[in-house]
Amino acid sequence: MNDLNVITLTGEIASDIRTGTTKNNQPYAIFRLHSKGYRELYISVSCFGTMAELATNLNKGDRVYVEGELQRNAFEKNGNKVVDYSVVANIIDLESNMNYAGREKKLNKIELKEI
Repeated sequence: MNDLNVITLTGEIASDIRTGTTKNNQPYAIFRLHSKGYRELYISVSCFGTMAELATNLNKGDRVYVEGELQRNAFEKNGNKVVDYSVVANIIDLESNMNYAGREKKLNKIELKEI
């Protein structure tokens, strides 16, 4: 049985959205999310495919709902080992569009049946 790795966050987009394509020509989008909960958090959010294309409609300062998988990233910076965490998002939506009970998915009035 596999473990469940799901994280849900709401917050404000704290950076411009960077977009591009992977080596396999799959679109991606990356931004920083600022979430104020029990502790203040800034975390990188990335998404791919259709979700990345839709994320280009978002702007710095928008309040969003993000659901995805928590990812641990380990690397060296200036000779020191660094561990960082990010979210690979399956769902990104404007917080004002979310019907949390029904999990309605909309982005700028576009209905998303399945992502």
